[in-house]
Order: sequence, then C-alpha cells, then structure tokens
Amino acid sequence: MKALKILFILILISVSHLFVSCSEDWLMEEHETRLTVDAIYNTPEGLSNASTGLYYLNRQLLRGGENNWSEMFAGLVRGTDIEVSREGPLGSAAYAYYRPQEINTYRYHQRFWDLYYGIIGKANEIIYYGEQLNSENELAVRAIAEAKYFRAFSYLFLFERFENIYLSTMPVTPDNISDDRNYSPASKEEIFAVILSDLDDAILDLDITDLGEPGRITKGAARHVRLLAALWLEDWDKAIEQGEAMHESGMYQLMPLNQLFGQDDYTNHTEVITSWQYFEGLGGADYAGQWGYSGHRLKALFLPEYHRRNGGEYTEVNGGFGLAWLYPNNYLLSLYDQQTDNRYNVFYRHEYYYTNAEVAAENGLEVGDVIPLRGEVEDDFRFLHTGLRKFEDVTTYPVTDSKGFSDVMQFRYAQTCILMAEAYLRKGNMEKALEWYNKTWMRAGNPQRTTNITMDDIRDEHARELGMEGHRWTFLKRIGQSQSQITQYAGEEPYNVEARSNWQPHHVRWPIPQGQLLIFGDSYPQNEGYPR
Repeated sequence: MKALKILFILILISVSHLFVSCSEDWLMEEHETRLTVDAIYNTPEGLSNASTGLYYLNRQLLRGGENNWSEMFAGLVRGTDIEVSREGPLGSAAYAYYRPQEINTYRYHQRFWDLYYGIIGKANEIIYYGEQLNSENELAVRAIAEAKYFRAFSYLFLFERFENIYLSTMPVTPDNISDDRNYSPASKEEIFAVILSDLDDAILDLDITDLGEPGRITKGAARHVRLLAALWLEDWDKAIEQGEAMHESGMYQLMPLNQLFGQDDYTNHTEVITSWQYFEGLGGADYAGQWGYSGHRLKALFLPEYHRRNGGEYTEVNGGFGLAWLYPNNYLLSLYDQQTDNRYNVFYRHEYYYTNAEVAAENGLEVGDVIPLRGEVEDDFRFLHTGLRKFEDVTTYPVTDSKGFSDVMQFRYAQTCILMAEAYLRKGNMEKALEWYNKTWMRAGNPQRTTNITMDDIRDEHARELGMEGHRWTFLKRIGQSQSQITQYAGEEPYNVEARSNWQPHHVRWPIPQGQLLIFGDSYPQNEGYPR
C-alpha cells in the first residue's frame, strides 16, 4: 500500500467520522451525514479504497489517537504467567497486578471496545453495500472478503476478552437510522455463526498471495483465524483442515531464527501470516505534521533503562531506547534449555555493555565490558533486567528516540504449528501432534521429540515460541489454565508477585466498559465480578 493511497484513505476515513469520541457513534455508524454512501460504495474502486481503511483502523492497536505509547499492545501482553511489569502511563498496567481498583477504572477497556466495533461498523458498510453492488469485479470481491475477515477477527477478539458482546451485522442506513435497537448480549452460538460464516466466505474469495502488496490479508490469514475459531469451539477436525490447507498451499514455512525478527524494511517473509505495516517508506501510520509519521513504541517497551548505568547513552549494541515497562519473567526464561534452545539468546537480551568510557572507568571497567548488577533489587530490575528482542528496532529511526517503524507480526506460522500440535493431540493423533510440535521445537535447535507430548508441553512451547507477542492471555483462558498458571507464576520474585494473590476467577473476562453500559442501558448486564 503506497503512502499516497494511505493518505487518501486517512482523509476518506476522517471525513467519514472516524475520530469520534462517543462510543454510541461507533455502534450507530451514522456516516451518511458526513459523506454520501454513493461517493464510497457505488464502484469497485470505491469499495477497494474503503477496505484499505480497515487496515488503517486495525493498525491503531499499536499506535494511534490517545494510544500514544502503544499502551494497547502492552495491555495484551500484561497479566499472564510469563511477564513481569514495572510501570507505564496511568492505568496501562492494570492487568499486571489484577488490582480491583485499577481494572475497574482501566481506560483501555473502552478503547479496545471502540477500536474493534469501529472496524466492525466500517466492515458492515462495505459488506452491505458491496453485496448490493453485485459486482464480480476482482476489486469488489476482494474488498468484501477483506471486510468479512476483519469483522470476523474483531468479533473473535471481543468475544475472547469480553464474551458478552453486542452483535450487529447491519450498517445504519437512511432507511433504518430511526429504528429502535435492542441492546442485549449475543449468545456464543450467535457470535460464532457470524465469525465462521465470514471466515468461510473470506477463504473462498481471498487471494492466496498478497499480489505484491505486503500486509494485505490473504487466504492463509483467513484460514489461520478460522483455525483459532475452531479451537474455541473444540472442533478439532476443522482446525486441522485449516492448518493442513495452509501447509499444502506452499506459502508458509518457518524462517531461521536469526532472520525471523528485525528486518531493515517491511516484514515480508514466509513465516508472516498477518502483520501491522509500519515501514516509513510505505506510510508509517499516522502522519503527525511537522513531526512526520508517528511510528509506534514497541521497540522501547520491553527494554530496560540501561542508559542510566551507561552515562545516559542509548546505543545500538544494547538495543536502542528502553522504557522498562514490562519484561519476560524468570518463569518464562526457566522454560528454555540454555544449552540447546537458541531462542534463549535470539529472543532475549541478557547483558548490556558499557559504551561510555568515563562511566566504565569509574567502575573499574572498560568500554565493551558488561554493565554489572549492583544487588539493588529495584534498580537492577529497572536498569538491567533481561529484555525482549522481538521488537527491537535500531535501523528505522534513531536509537535516541522511543519511536520506530518496524513492521510487527500479528500472526505467524509458528503459531499455526503449535495450534496444530494441540488440535492433533486433542484429536488423539500423537504422531501428527509430534510432527507439528517438532517444527518450532527443532527450529530452535532442540533434538527431535519422540516421546508423547501433553497439553502442558504445548502450553510451555507456546510460551517459549510466542511469549510476549500478545497471544498468551487468551490461550490460557481457552485451555482452562488461567488460574493455575497466573496464581503460580505471574510477576517475578522478589520484585512483584502481587498478581498471583489478586487474580480471581472472574478475571477471565474483561468488564464491559462503564461508558458502554450507560449507552446500552440498565438491562445490559455487566460481566460477573465487576461493578456497574
């Protein structure tokens, strides 16, 4: 997607009331007062441009609007068994500790809700008017398929986090704008009926490749989300069908570990299923006027503030800019065999080096020597804790700045492999379960696993391979191990293990945002365990 096209879409969406502040507007989607339907939806080209806007909306998870420091992505990583948090902007660390007063006022509940219902609202329009256009034009067909993918994914995300969600597949039109609406939670069956139907349609109509536009949704992306949906329904056969089809397509394979993360430009290799495209040459997210494109902050969230022990210097050799928000915890690191599993060093940065000669000399050391721990628990935690390297970016923007423009993988084939191992295990086919399990296990350098595996093995391999990428919380919930894992391992001793004692069974659901309840009315129930 070229930068000029992105700028056109930003203008289009802005005119069509993208940046609304009222959550009710997201559900109502009253765009006909801002831009006529005909101006967008009466041609295949208009539909295609509208579908491009969905990518822009989807990218807001990493940075956009008031999500200035990529807090929303951090919110997906926090609160599991494999991370330990330090801090972040007010409210963004709510799920790190499961403190009731913080979760109940967590401002990002509303932002997540608004983001994905915003995508759903725009997708509803594209699908409704696109199907009325009744065109076999390739642009129109693909636009509708992309909209169905995004609608299905958004409803799956909302179900995973909130469960008791509102379901709507119709846009607001001049004909129905005054109709009464019954705001009530949809059943799981109703929600998944839409998800499955949309994904099955998308699989039929999407291309198998991105047609030279890295980041475009493909047939494989729809299959991967269809696999995830099947696992939520314990439909092992359908999950297996999707994963095998992805394998047989020849479009996906695991990359060597040293080529997996940290591309100099946009991410476009055989392990990528979907990614958030941020490469500055292709648009780089929001345009911020005199400050240029805005980028995102993921490169800084998972790296300690080592510069405070290095004379204030941020350096490439140490990973660039660090904010010390959240880290892999000791439990996650303990899951790796340090002698055989190369992910221990490829995925994590364990040491930081002096580059400031004066500070090094003050400590009796030289440039290039490891900055030593001081035995001060909180300071060592903040300044020298093991950091995550998956989002490090020392090439797209100066290392002295917290923002970067590296693309970020949302789904990658390694996740498909692990989920396929689970599906075959649940189905009772140990041979195939081992085959898929060994794909990531052996890629990391470990010897082939030949003895039977269990769900605990898959749970641990999920952590080793996908840790801190935003999938863990929902994975634990789906397999029924949130309580056992979080109450044993969340946080890190001796720094903070508060989440272990604070976690309660109702935390497997996020509360319905308070602002949304005011719109829905008294009849709409709050999720159990949370105040209205």
